[in-house]
Amino acid sequence: MPQAVVENTDTGRKRNLSDLLAHRGEANTSQLAAMLGLHYRWAHGIGTGGFRNPTQPMLLDWLKGHPTMRDHARHGSSLRRAIGMKTVVGATAIYEFSRIDRDEALAFHDALVSGAGLTEGSPLLSLRRQMTKVAAGRYNTDRFDDLAITIKAWNAWLLGQQAKLLVYRRGGARPEPFPQPVDTEGKPWVVS
Repeated sequence: MPQAVVENTDTGRKRNLSDLLAHRGEANTSQLAAMLGLHYRWAHGIGTGGFRNPTQPMLLDWLKGHPTMRDHARHGSSLRRAIGMKTVVGATAIYEFSRIDRDEALAFHDALVSGAGLTEGSPLLSLRRQMTKVAAGRYNTDRFDDLAITIKAWNAWLLGQQAKLLVYRRGGARPEPFPQPVDTEGKPWVVS
């Protein structure tokens, strides 16, 4: 039976993206579906109100353009276990950072997971502390807020800067634009 027919066959319940990915033989389908949604929204203007929610066909097409995203679902799991970071945030961030510089992204991930050698003022130590507090329920954040401070930690870490506190203000009297990751030379990276 053709793939399009299978994906549209009435089963009595609505199929979600994870179901469609599983039918296509993908692994880690729940994580991959969440990553696709977050990454798509990131590339299309988180915080600007300019994006619309993607449809399942749009996200399946997005995966075609981002095939290596599959390889990064495990990074979200290790960050969740180590510091309580939302799995989708960790996996999506490491995926995009690896597009900037694979070795730096893996070093960022490994340092966040282990925490070894992080000193006061380290943006990674600050991120570890903040994610641990979020996981413990001391802060109420969503995946967009967590992604924003993860990007800020990446930028500071990559450029050798200190960051004792990572803050993202989406609303209020002084809202800030959603942060953009930088490359190894400090140039803004366009998420696409």
